[in-house]
Amino acid sequence: MFGYKKLTRRPPNVFFTKVIDNINSSFSKRNLIYITDGYLYLDIPKSASSFIKSLIISSQKLSLDCGPKYPHSAVFERPRIYNEISDFKIISFVRDPIDRFCSVVREKFKLGSSDNNCKWSPYRYPLKFNTYYFNDIENMIDKIVKLPYSIIDKHLLPQSYFIDLYLSKKNLYIYETSEIKNKMSKILTEKVVWPSTTISLKTDKSLFNKDNLSQESLQKLRKFYKNDFNYLANLKNNT
Repeated sequence: MFGYKKLTRRPPNVFFTKVIDNINSSFSKRNLIYITDGYLYLDIPKSASSFIKSLIISSQKLSLDCGPKYPHSAVFERPRIYNEISDFKIISFVRDPIDRFCSVVREKFKLGSSDNNCKWSPYRYPLKFNTYYFNDIENMIDKIVKLPYSIIDKHLLPQSYFIDLYLSKKNLYIYETSEIKNKMSKILTEKVVWPSTTISLKTDKSLFNKDNLSQESLQKLRKFYKNDFNYLANLKNNT
């Protein structure tokens, strides 16, 4: 209802698979996933990440997965810490940071669902116990923009945080999310299988967007995501 798909019961192996992938990630280069023999994907949360991972699941046989409908529950093939990746092209995609922030809010506070009293913590440990209701979103913004990245939930971290991990690499290529279909079609060629339906994390923008934020909060977010805006501006200038 209200832009959300009806919740369905997930297979019992979904949680287990996700845990295994998290363990696998701890022995691998941060946030990188193999796409093909020549390409790696730099996974940036809430920047069409679920859609791209569903494509990877559909296009190659993974060691363990629950299907493209559960892109966060698969054991992806990742380069180990000791692997050389200079011969690979690393690609990633960025989106408007305010739009991305609003998408996180819609998802995490379950806007449009029957749960009208959902609370969420935008923090990592040790502040995970500190939660907010949706109607306190302005106060939440005021708090998180003042905190170090190390204790902010990964979905709210600037996209630049993930990009900067590999910024020194000459084989890093960043595109806008509008380029996903074009770029992934060229990489996956005959293997590409486009999802027939919108994946479950897609949310209804009418429920919450930048128009629902005060100018003060927007100003704080623009400053917090300053480097993201710079990346987007550079991409537009180079096209």
